[in-house]
Amino acid sequence: MAEIGRELFERLFDGRRMIEWWGRAKGQLSQLRIEVSTSVAAATAIPWELLRDPVTDTPLALEASEFVRSHRDADRQPHIPRTTECIRILLVICRPREDRDVPFRSVASQLVRGLNEDARRQVELTVLRPPTFEQLSRSLHEAKDAGQPFHLVHFDGHGLYADAEAIKDQLGALDALRFDAGRAGAQGFLLFEDPGSQTNSDYISGGRIGCLLAETGTPVLVLNACRSAHAEQRPSRSEPRPTDFDSGQPDGFAAQSLGRQSGAGTGTERAFGSLAQEVMDAGVAGVVAMRYNLWVVTAMRFVYELYCNLVRGLSLGAAVSRGRKQLHAEPRRRIAFQEIPLHAWRLARREEVWDTVVSAMQGLYQLYDHTGRRFEWAALVAAVLPDFVDADDGPLPGRDDQWALVTGYRVGLAELVRDWCEAERLQMRLVEWSRA
Repeated sequence: MAEIGRELFERLFDGRRMIEWWGRAKGQLSQLRIEVSTSVAAATAIPWELLRDPVTDTPLALEASEFVRSHRDADRQPHIPRTTECIRILLVICRPREDRDVPFRSVASQLVRGLNEDARRQVELTVLRPPTFEQLSRSLHEAKDAGQPFHLVHFDGHGLYADAEAIKDQLGALDALRFDAGRAGAQGFLLFEDPGSQTNSDYISGGRIGCLLAETGTPVLVLNACRSAHAEQRPSRSEPRPTDFDSGQPDGFAAQSLGRQSGAGTGTERAFGSLAQEVMDAGVAGVVAMRYNLWVVTAMRFVYELYCNLVRGLSLGAAVSRGRKQLHAEPRRRIAFQEIPLHAWRLARREEVWDTVVSAMQGLYQLYDHTGRRFEWAALVAAVLPDFVDADDGPLPGRDDQWALVTGYRVGLAELVRDWCEAERLQMRLVEWSRA
């Protein structure tokens, strides 16, 4: 990632004017707001947060006072009240997969728990019950009609990036009739709860969410939903399958604040799919979203920093930047009651000490099985899949034995949640491998 950031810097500051500008700006970065204003396609496709000065070898996003993205074809800026009134927040916690899901309030609980007494007086928090899209619409409209619209909606749940038709094909007959993506093609969705559906899930596109927020005067959306800022510039001929992005990988820390500014539309340059971008297209002033998979504990820490800084009176962009800097300053995360240094994790993967990784898992399995900590164990297994499992659920070259052990763990987890089809499928992969 560091090499990508340096290359991006060199290409950006290539001309004489840009070099002169950088010479004037580099000594004042801590006081500057850096706003990446590009076409929609470039904004979502290029990892601008990695932009790194090759001399200091430090990302600009960690040096500037604010580092945000903007969108050319809009005309509103996020308004977060400073000290004259409370920040009204509507908290949406969706857990459609029930016992197989991230623990209830595991992320959003940081919103309140980390605030001191004075800060709590500046926050008026409402929890959406039930967490359905229908109830969200009702609550936002009622708040607007009462003359007290919410300043911010915080969604804590699952994000999905998939082709609309592929999702529809996988739904039951009745759910497929109710499904409305708004447009065809790959795009971003949030999963609300829907007790009336077969899966207790309601796939809501970014366009629908954005229209609702704009209509009810809600200027900011915060998304604890992995890949909620993910997009592709164009759908390929082979349409992508629906993919759930909530497993969380240790390398995935990123968040972005998306401001808006006036200007011409971008026409055919529009990115296909980013939920965050489509929310903004509908007229929402600011979105905080995740570009990559995150450990739940990383998202928890970011949420804590974000809201602490908002109640201190910082702007949305400044609060996001402070949160990003704090994550960088604290590279250790507590996963399943153990300290895991992320830099050490990357070192182990680079040095390919896979036997050590698997040996540690064998010991942890005994602990988790004895204490009944299913979620923590499932999160650990999901985290190591890229190290041992290929795209077809087979072993990566040279890691057959480790793959067999990890796949055996996956079978056990599938059986634990009574996903018999998945357990049988993985068991057949083990049988095929043993016969090879």
